[in-house]
Amino acid sequence: MRLIRFGPPIVGACMFAFALFHVAKVSEGEEPRTNPPGQLPLTEVDVELAGSGIVEPATETVQVGTPVAGVAGVVDVRQGEVVDPGKVLVRLNAEEFEADVRVKKALLNEQNAKLARLKAQPRPEELPAVEARLAEAKALALDQKEQLDRNTALASRGAIGVEELRRRELTYLAYQSKQKAVEGELELLKAGAWKYDLQLQQSQVASAEAHLAESQAELDRRTIRAPIIRLHGEKTAENGEKLTVLQVNVRPGEQARPEMALMLLGGLRKLHVRADFDENELGKFSPSLEGEARTRGKNSQTYPLRFVRIDPYLVPKSALRGAATERVDSRVLQVIYQLPANAASLFVGQQVDVFLYRRAGG
Repeated sequence: MRLIRFGPPIVGACMFAFALFHVAKVSEGEEPRTNPPGQLPLTEVDVELAGSGIVEPATETVQVGTPVAGVAGVVDVRQGEVVDPGKVLVRLNAEEFEADVRVKKALLNEQNAKLARLKAQPRPEELPAVEARLAEAKALALDQKEQLDRNTALASRGAIGVEELRRRELTYLAYQSKQKAVEGELELLKAGAWKYDLQLQQSQVASAEAHLAESQAELDRRTIRAPIIRLHGEKTAENGEKLTVLQVNVRPGEQARPEMALMLLGGLRKLHVRADFDENELGKFSPSLEGEARTRGKNSQTYPLRFVRIDPYLVPKSALRGAATERVDSRVLQVIYQLPANAASLFVGQQVDVFLYRRAGG
């Protein structure tokens, strides 16, 4: 009974004491050194700094997205395919926007036709009819002028009364006014469209063009194309680097959302290594240090590295070594190195070990 009564408390106390002893010992001791996954360089060098790296395209990995949500209607590319800049990658279903563009095009054509009609005035067929009316008006006015002259001579001899002469005068003036009206109509016809009518119609055309451009832009937003990327400091093609489709995350009929990456692209003409170096060891880093990358696993390969640039913003550390005293809130400096041309067999996303060194006696 005593064993049953006092046994568990004694065992618990012993385990608690062992735990305290173990924690105190680990805390007082130095952090155990973690050997790198691969062997150190075999050349006669002094390794200054070691870190982990990941292979990436020289263009970096491009996450292609969509500015609007929609259902993928057509996916025009496959994984591993090399695409030119501007190549259509995904088309979202956009039947209503296509119909709206057709309506806006028809309205623009209507406004352009009205403007062309104004600019084409006068119609050549209209001039002969008005000119004939003017000739008729002139003949009638001339006839009334001759009758008025005869009546004036008769009135001077008392052959007709004053009232009759006055009526002839008024009739002549009426026909003369008709002649002037037809002359003005002919001049107006020859002058063509009024400049303010032209300006008004031109504004109608501009408005129709703007509405069409707006609808076309909404339609184009549902067509996802390969981006144009040019490597800094290099003479690349005018249209940018050719990109390889690394990953496709959307299929026809699936919902595409702005917050998701529809696919991953990268220019594989050149490969880089993004190396992470702990902030606690940055005092050893220098861009002048030589470097090499070693692949992991059996039959590992070694590739010399050429310094490209430093990303000046330190990021949270993501690759932990598993040591008991390792801090998880530390950050790392990311340094970009270029791989040689014979590293084309490496894959984007592959992890490598990076060693920075200076040669013995250097």
